[in-house]
Parts: sequence; C-alpha cells; structure tokens
Amino acid sequence: FAAHLSAVSMDCAMPRILRLFLPFLVLLQGQQVDPKGDEDTKNAGIRISVNGEDTAQFVMLDSRWRWLYNVDDKDCASLSNDAATLERCYLQGLRASKYAAGYGVLVGTPNNRALTLRYATKDADSPSPNYGSRVYLTDGEGYSLFSPMAGEISFDIDISQVPAGMNAAVYLVSMNRYGNIASISNSGVMNVAGWRRGLGYCDAQCPKDLRFVQGTGYNSDNRYASCCPEMDLFEANRFVSALTAHPCKSDEASVCDSSTTPNCGAECDSNGGDINTFRDEGPGHALFNNVDPMYPFTVTTRFITNNGFSNGTLIEIEQELIQAGKSFKVSLTDQSVAESSKKFRSANKFGEVYGGLKQMGKSLRNGMVLVVALWSDPGGNMNWLDSCDANKTVYDCQKHWEFNDSVWEEANEVKPGIWRGPVDFYPDYATSFQTKDVAFSWSGIPLPIKRQVKFNCQGCETKEAPCDCASVPYAFTVSNIQVTHTAPPEQKPNEPGTTPGGGAGGGSSLMMTILVPMGVALAVAACVAFLCCYVCSEDDVENVRARRRRKRLVKCQDSESGSSSS
Repeated sequence: FAAHLSAVSMDCAMPRILRLFLPFLVLLQGQQVDPKGDEDTKNAGIRISVNGEDTAQFVMLDSRWRWLYNVDDKDCASLSNDAATLERCYLQGLRASKYAAGYGVLVGTPNNRALTLRYATKDADSPSPNYGSRVYLTDGEGYSLFSPMAGEISFDIDISQVPAGMNAAVYLVSMNRYGNIASISNSGVMNVAGWRRGLGYCDAQCPKDLRFVQGTGYNSDNRYASCCPEMDLFEANRFVSALTAHPCKSDEASVCDSSTTPNCGAECDSNGGDINTFRDEGPGHALFNNVDPMYPFTVTTRFITNNGFSNGTLIEIEQELIQAGKSFKVSLTDQSVAESSKKFRSANKFGEVYGGLKQMGKSLRNGMVLVVALWSDPGGNMNWLDSCDANKTVYDCQKHWEFNDSVWEEANEVKPGIWRGPVDFYPDYATSFQTKDVAFSWSGIPLPIKRQVKFNCQGCETKEAPCDCASVPYAFTVSNIQVTHTAPPEQKPNEPGTTPGGGAGGGSSLMMTILVPMGVALAVAACVAFLCCYVCSEDDVENVRARRRRKRLVKCQDSESGSSSS
C-alpha cells in the first residue's frame, strides 16, 4: 500500500513540483558575472583618507562600457533584443591592465593616491576606440558610501588636458550600495553581477539610455528612467567650473516607467541649484581667472548644517579652490539659488518644487556613491557648461556664435545667464570638436588653451585603417581624496545568505546566490512530493489508478502474445 501511495503521489505531484521549481531554475540562469573570473575587485586600488585614516579603495568601471557576451563568446547585443536573453549574458570582467589599455582608466597613476582617466583609448582587442569613462569607488564589498553632512570632501585635480566641449566630473549619486544585486528583473532573471560589474547607475537627469536600469533588468526601448539625487562637486574643463546640487522628490534612487509617466525627468531637479562664476558675472570670472588650470589645484567642498552636526539641516555648501597658497571661495544657499533664479528670469524649482538644500541634505545623510567621469556631449556639445545655451526663440546662439564682450552684453539684455562660458558656440558636435581642430575668438582666453585638437582618434574611420589614439592628449587626474563624514546607515544587500564580498568577483557570495535558492527549491519539491496525498484531488488519484490499470493490462496482453508465439 505504501509503495502504491508513493507512486500515485509522485505522478500527481510532478506538475505541481515543476511549477514550483521552475522559477528557481529561471533565476539560476541569470549569472551575469563573467565566469572566467577575469576581474578581481581588489587588484585596481588607490588610497584615500576617511576621517583621517588611510583607507584602501578600489575602482569599478560602469557596466555601460563592458562587453556583454554569451557562453559562445558572441556579442549579445548583436544577436538579440530580448530582455531575458540579454539579462542572462555575461558582463565582461576586466583586469587592471585592461582598464588602462582598453578604457584609459589608469588606477594608481601617477601614484597610489591618484586616478587618471584618459579620454580616447584603443587596444588590440577593441574594434573601435573607446571615448570617455565613468568609474566608482568601492570598498571590496559594495560601492563606498559617503555622508559628508557637517563634513567635507577634498581632492586635488589636474584638468590641464580637459578642453572646451569636455567635462571632467567628480560627483555623488544615491546609487544602491550593492548595485541592486539579487534583484529580480521584470523578465524573472536575477541580477547576480550588481556592483561587481558596475551596475545600478542613476542621476538627476533620469537617464533612459542605460542598458540595465537598477532592479528592472534590461531597458528595452529605453522605457525606464534611472533617477536619483546628485551632488556635483566639480564639473569643469579649462574654461569654467560648476558646483550643482540636484535634489529629487525622493531622497533615494527610483525608477520611472516612461510608458505610464509622461515626464520622468520631473522626478528630479535636472537643472539644480548651481554656481558657475562666469555665468553669474561674465568676462573676468572664468575658471582660468580664479586659478591657473594648467597646474593642479585643490577642491574642498564643505556641507554646513544648522547645528554643526550631521543630524542637522543642510543650510550651505561652501567650496574653496586652493592653489599656490591662494584660495577662491563660493557659497551655495537656498537664498543664493533664489536670487540667481530671479536674475536669470527662471522659476526657482530647486527651492519651490524639490525642497532645496534640506532635501539634498537628506540624500547626503543616507550616504552617496562617489563617481569620477570624463565625457563629451554629442547631444548638446557641452554648451550648457561652457558656451551659449538658450532657447532659439529667446536668443539665437548661432547668429552670435563668436564670443566677445559686446556679445555678452547684448545677450544679457535679452536674458541674463545665456552665456555659461567664453567658448565660441558650435551647435553640432560632429562638425566641431569631434572632427576638427578649433581656435577660439575671445582675446581674454589664455594662449595655452586658445587652440585644441579634435577629439576623435586619427585614422579610425574604418576598421581596416591604422588607428592612432595617441593623437588625442585629453585626460584628467584626481588625487589625494579626503573625506570627513559620519558613517551613513548600513544598507542591507538583497543577496541571500551573505553580504557581497570582494576578490575574484565575490566568488563565495556568488555561490551563495546560486546555492541558497537551489536548496530552497529542493526542500520545497521534497515537501510537496511527501505531502501530495493531501494535495491531490480525488479525481487526480483516480486518474492515476486508471492509467496504472491500463499499463498492467497492456503488460498482460504482451505476455500472452509472447506465450502464443512461442
């Protein structure tokens, strides 16, 4: 009887077991960490100072720059546009040597407290040059979180090789510490890579052009926008610099579905509350008037609260540029942003819609990820940073493209703040900085930076042509990073069983990510099989008994036929 009951139980239980087991099988397919183990999160590091203590930090390249490939070493993006298929592909792991040769990320260069980003690079394995990069600091267990409320962040920077039309950026964003690891995508695939492969990026522009958006998985048709608060400590080239606070309606990262929300960009203050001394005051107030951009200088940003402690309300962001014993200070407050909005004849959304510095302070208190990036702007030619930026119906930049003092005065009469910097206006990236050398008009621009070579590498127009990226000298260096902060609240990882760990892509964590769901699935399957006699309906049991009677009848008939033939 026991044997018979067991057989009946298993027959009727199998469909249910499969239905319970299938979701776990799907999860186990989403192993996005490079199986070759080609990236050790601790082999590309720098030293920084945190609250006066020397600390090791490691550098992680964003997932957008990584090759996405399948088990056959085929490029996934060229094979399929199916979200689930792409989510099961591997994000390439990179050794420190590949960071440098393939992506221009020189960790520990020129010393172990420095990070250098080259703009244009190409190695033997790359079919075309790579332009720009974005990297994050990690502590080997996740992205490092910094909370400088009532504290400060300081670093040395060398932008002597950052031309007009380019942006050397050091900033904070409210990314998930673990890169949304172990989250389940809309296609039912687990994110096993997370921070280990540079996933989880977000900012206050709510970008929709990311391949993978936080916990939603592959971003088919750019449907999802990845939004979060952003604190731009320093965005600059040799001409101008900007300090900008970008609060959002939420003080944490969020995902906006553009198919149901018409304007995802409204989730955050994309313009922000900012200070650009040239935009504020005009000629005589460019970055090269405040410091000499051909030599390194120190950028120190202080976050001042109403009570002097980290639990207070953010009331001021003060920035000081220090070079050769001289300093230049600016201050950002709710009042200064309101006054600038009035001066520039624009709405003060920073304070009236997005909560101003108080809301920005909440995000800083939660802890934010430090980002270092070097990039150009094919969409806007970086005019928003260093040149003329205006609605054509208000002021036609193209009709006044050569900057000079009279152009500044004329534009200011139309609408103050139109000229963000003294760089001549070029409307099209592809016909200006990208493909030709340029020389600037204004006599006030220092001679060493008045001319610059094109951004594209020489001879790289076709795959067969010799490709020379040494012709592009552009790069910038950040060094001597010092943070004074109160440790933010600990974020708990989604990953079952353990906190993401460093070393060889976090092998033990990856095994736990796979084995824990597998163990749960097997336990559930065993329990269902054992208890199936209580789960199966009477019809199920009778149907199984009928099938078994038919099988015995067939066996008997076969036996009788065999006896007759003999």
